[in-house]
Amino acid sequence: MWRVVLRGFLQVRFFITADPEWCSVLKAFAESPSKKQFEWRPEGTVLSTGSASAKDIVMEILRLYPPTRRVFRAYRWQENTRYSTAENRSTEDPKSYKIIAADIEACHLNNDIWGLDAKAFRPLRWHHLSQEQNEAFMPFGARPFECPAKAQFGPQMIGLLIGILVSALEDNDSGAKINWRVTDKDIVQCLSNARLDMARDAYGTLELIGSWEVN
Repeated sequence: MWRVVLRGFLQVRFFITADPEWCSVLKAFAESPSKKQFEWRPEGTVLSTGSASAKDIVMEILRLYPPTRRVFRAYRWQENTRYSTAENRSTEDPKSYKIIAADIEACHLNNDIWGLDAKAFRPLRWHHLSQEQNEAFMPFGARPFECPAKAQFGPQMIGLLIGILVSALEDNDSGAKINWRVTDKDIVQCLSNARLDMARDAYGTLELIGSWEVN
């Protein structure tokens, strides 16, 4: 969860291509965390096509940065079926399980499914998804072993945490403006529009440094 939150926060707050409205929408959701607010677009209707809702933003974060990059399942087929082949059995134990991995990350970044901008952060793509895109999107796994957080809790918690982080950088008792910058060299190289690294040990040296704006 925190890997997703960190990358989503950096994406909406520090990327050169970030739309300031994304932060405003997430802050509004953090102040009023409800399903209605989560789905609200700035025009005031979930049917509008001009701006992104908190849900649109979070779904795009989950697409680019799925919490689980691969899902592994163990299968064992009954003997004498068309699936009971040498390829699907261990050479050491004919009755052993075969481990199969579903590459969630590959499904989320496939150009044939999401277009040539598959690795770009574009929340507005969630206004109109094709059936193929809906089927390829599975950040919380797929039936029958979906994460129970899929429907509401997981996405809304991500939106809430990012909204709180964004607000924390803007609020201060003095009322003076603070300019924030990222110091990690690997992230700075990505802030133009590249997708951030999802490795667990990535960005261990990340720091945010604030400087007071003097009038």
